Order: sequence, then structure tokens, then C-alpha cells
Amino acid sequence: MQAQLLKSIDKCFCSLSSSLVSVSDVSIESTHHLRLNIKKIRVFLKVIDYKQNVRPDSKTIKSINNIFTYSGLLRDTQVHIQILKTLNDQSDNEIEDLIALFKSDQKRWEKILKNSLKRLNPFNIVLLNQRIDNYIENQNDKTLKGFLEQKAREYQIEFLHLVSQVIEEDNLHRIRILLKEYINLLSIIKKDILAQIDISNLENLDNLQRKLGEWHDLKLLYDKILTLNPNTQNVLEIIKVKNEEAYEVSRDL
Repeated sequence: MQAQLLKSIDKCFCSLSSSLVSVSDVSIESTHHLRLNIKKIRVFLKVIDYKQNVRPDSKTIKSINNIFTYSGLLRDTQVHIQILKTLNDQSDNEIEDLIALFKSDQKRWEKILKNSLKRLNPFNIVLLNQRIDNYIENQNDKTLKGFLEQKAREYQIEFLHLVSQVIEEDNLHRIRILLKEYINLLSIIKKDILAQIDISNLENLDNLQRKLGEWHDLKLLYDKILTLNPNTQNVLEIIKVKNEEAYEVSRDL
């Protein structure tokens, strides 16, 4: 258990360090990869109760959280441009004007993200990695397994609580975040380690979070267009219909 967790967390930090080296690459693929590694690190920090059990390193953690936020804003813009391009034949002039606005926004977030990456000292990443490794090495397998199983149960309990309520938009977004963190937790460790926990529906859960992601992307796009150019009625109507369809599909899953 200990060796596996060390390998998993070291891999995430290694990938994060690589992202700091290749700052110029902020493509949608690299941005997604960057966020995925930070998500896994953040989930792991929650599992071991980082603030309580590891020496605080608020500056490094704050820098990583900023990168996560800025890369998320960039990723949203990149995805929105992709969606708009698929609608190009339905409302040519409005779409082209919107894409130009979104590309301008994309350049702004690219610059902010690159500056944020440059400000994060790779040596501090190594130090944080070492502190977490030291903490893991001081725990026995039973304790580590207990941490993981407890966190997985917490995710399950909250998920069941949310789906038992009337499904509103706020609930859907929280369900999506919860599912992604749960799946990231299971990706850090091998499935058979959590033998007592029913993960037979993991593929269904992953499919659900993807559908929720499609709905959320459309919702954010609709809200963004309202802010940038509320006069693009044709585009807004097209996206509204798609968003409502995605919303109903997500609620039915």
C-alpha cells in the first residue's frame, strides 16, 4: 500500500513539474493534463488531511490552487471555442464574432496562466512532494488503507444524499465535482485495495460525470455569451436548447 501510494503521488508531482518546464504549451490537451494532475494531488491532500498532518506550506499550495483556477478558466474558454465552431453553419456571422471575442479571452487566460506557472518555484514542488512522501512513509498500511476507505465512504454518503434530493442545477454541479474527486481517488490506488467498497458501477459513474460536464460546459457558455454579447439571440437560442437537452439527460441518469 505504502509503496503504491508513494508511486502514485510522485507520478502526479513529476507531471506537474514537467508542466512548469514546458510553460509555453497551453494547448487544450496540456491544460487538461495539468488540471488532472493537480486534481489528483488535491484529492490526495484531502485524504491525508494535509493541513492537520503535514507541515503547512500555504504559499506553495496557494500557488498550485491559483494555477488550477487559471487553467480551469483557460480550459473553459478553449472548450467554448470548440463548441461554437460546431455551430458555425447554423449562425455564421454571430458565431464568427463570438469566436473572435472568446479567442481574445483565451489569450488573456493563457498569459495569466503562464505567469502563474513561472512564479511557482519547481524546488518548492519537490519540497512539498518530499514532505508528503515522508508522511506516507511514517504510516503503516492499515492506517493508509483506513484513510482511503474513509474518504471513499464520505464521497459515497454525500453522493447518495445529493441524489435523494430534488435535482437542481446547483446539486448537479456538486454531484459532478464529487464524482470526479471519487474517481480520481480510485485512480490513485488500485481498485482491489477498496474491496469492501462497491465500485462495480465505476464506469457508469464516469459516464454520468461526463454527461454532467457536457451540461455544465453549455451552461457556462450560455452565461458567458449573455455577458459578452447578449444580442446574439440566434446563438443563445441554439445553446439554450442544447443545454436543456443535456440537463434533462443528466437528471435522468
